[in-house]
Amino acid sequence: MLKRILIALIIFLLFGCNESDKRLDINSKKIVAKVNNIPIYLGDVYRRIEATYGEIDKEKIPQNRWNMIYEMALESEIIDKLLFLEAQKEDLLVTEDAIKDKINKIKESIGEENYKKMLKDRKSTEKDFEQFVKERELIELYKNKLFEDIKIDEETIKNYYLGHKKNFVDTERVKLEIITTDSIEKANEIFARLQKGEDFEKLSKEFQINSSEKIHWRLRPMPYSSVPEDISAHLKNKEKGEILPPLSSGGKVYIIKIIEKFPSRQLSLDDVKEEIRQLLISNRQQSIIDEWYQKKMKEYNIEYINN
Repeated sequence: MLKRILIALIIFLLFGCNESDKRLDINSKKIVAKVNNIPIYLGDVYRRIEATYGEIDKEKIPQNRWNMIYEMALESEIIDKLLFLEAQKEDLLVTEDAIKDKINKIKESIGEENYKKMLKDRKSTEKDFEQFVKERELIELYKNKLFEDIKIDEETIKNYYLGHKKNFVDTERVKLEIITTDSIEKANEIFARLQKGEDFEKLSKEFQINSSEKIHWRLRPMPYSSVPEDISAHLKNKEKGEILPPLSSGGKVYIIKIIEKFPSRQLSLDDVKEEIRQLLISNRQQSIIDEWYQKKMKEYNIEYINN
């Protein structure tokens, strides 16, 4: 799992998202900071922003919000640069075979043609990419050293659960089967046939808006808050198996069958133990990085460049 996450992170940080007139200039070589005179480019900061928020239009974001996003991304770039430099100090090594293996996995993940296209869009060579992968791997190796003593025992997990039980509640949910139509007349016809005992699934396959768009779909259990308000109000008093008369919402007409109802329930410790463990590990990791960063800021020359 962690290896797959790292591969995805590498793809995002190196290449960003698809081309767009509104996208940030992820190839910008404007220097915005230096760590021991090693430059950090505006394009790298923008690429990190896109990796976090997706492709965004800077002009549509309030200035104070944009400033916060930018400063966080720049700080992350500085931290990664420091981690990389410390990894080099520690003489941590990544073998050529490991780099090639990582690159092959990325190619398998996105396809050879997409890989070549992304290199071209990024104006990057194969050698640049290998260096980038090497840096990411060294950063991860060094972070693993920082985090190697993290231990979360069962008692800590239990105490966190007991102190935050209200955060671990499975909200009331409903599972629906839906036929969507574009007219009340058609919906009434379908509902009448259902009332006569025809099969819901059969009718859902029969009625469709066009050959490429089925007007029926099955939904996973979802909270009532995820259902449009003008529909959810009609679900509360109904029982499992009931079929509601046609309901209009958003220009469409729906016939809805209630497949199952799931009451709100308190999740047990066993239900959420691993979720809590990962949360506490993540919190510890962040604390370690924060403390480490404050220390390293005094050891390295970090220069911010406004131009």
